[in-house]
Amino acid sequence: RLCLGIQELTLRTDTKQFSKRILCLEWFYPENGGDTKLVGGSIDNIVIWDVKTKNILENIRIGNTNVVVWCIKVLSNFTIIAGDSKGVTSFWNGKLATKNCAFNSHNADVLTISVSDDESMVCSAGVDPKVVLFQKNLNKTGQWLPSTTRKPHTHDIRSLLIVKDSFFLSGGVDSFFSINSEH
Repeated sequence: RLCLGIQELTLRTDTKQFSKRILCLEWFYPENGGDTKLVGGSIDNIVIWDVKTKNILENIRIGNTNVVVWCIKVLSNFTIIAGDSKGVTSFWNGKLATKNCAFNSHNADVLTISVSDDESMVCSAGVDPKVVLFQKNLNKTGQWLPSTTRKPHTHDIRSLLIVKDSFFLSGGVDSFFSINSEH
C-alpha cells in the first residue's frame, strides 16, 4: 500500500498475465461512462485490458520482427497513438483494433509522444533528435498528417510537452530543453 497525501493506493497484481514485457502504459477513461481501459505497449503488440474485469480485450499485433512499442497515448475518442523502435508513429482505432495510419516519421526509435489539450496536435520524438508534429486533416475525415519537423537537440529526445495548443517543449540527453512554436 502507498499513501499519497490523503488518498490511499493499493497495488495489486491480479490482471491476466501477458506473455511479453510491458514497456509503456496509458489509461483510457471513456467520456460516456463506459468501462475504463488500460492500454500497454509491448514487443510487437499493443494490448488493451478492461480494468474492471482485468481481462485482455484486444491484442493488436503491430509487427512480427521484435518491434518495440516504447510509448503510447490515448485520445478521448479511443484513438491510440504509438511510437516504436522502427521510427514509426502510428494511429490506431482502439474500438476496432485497426490501424488508421502510420508514418515512418523518424530514423530511429520513437521514445515519447505528447498530445495537445484539445487533441488537435500530436508530437513525437526519440533517438534521432527530431520532433515531428502531426495535425488532423479536417478536409479528409480527420486523418492525421505530419505537418512540421524540428531538430532542436543534438541527441535523444526523452520528453515532450505541448503547451497551450501552440508551442512545444522538448528535453533530452543533451541536458537542455527547447521551446518551439508549431509554425
